[in-house]
Amino acid sequence: RFYTPWSLWSLFDIGGAVFLDVGRAWFANGDNGTTDNGVLANVGFGLRLVSQKAGTDKVVHIDFAFPIGAEGDISDVQFLVKVKKHF
Repeated sequence: RFYTPWSLWSLFDIGGAVFLDVGRAWFANGDNGTTDNGVLANVGFGLRLVSQKAGTDKVVHIDFAFPIGAEGDISDVQFLVKVKKHF
């Protein structure tokens, strides 16, 4: 994660993140979109927007994730937008 000195129209402070997520998921008698080892992984980057006007307890996460080694109907690129209480 990193913070920048930039702001967007004096409404949002701008930050960013680069990430690697690795984990195991499984469903009884179902396909979880993984290879034989059952591990899901993705790499990605994203923007973090913190409101200058509405308090700093809500952070908008805008992320692009790229699954590694996924099979089946999992997209090559995932676009995610969330609001969380942390960076």
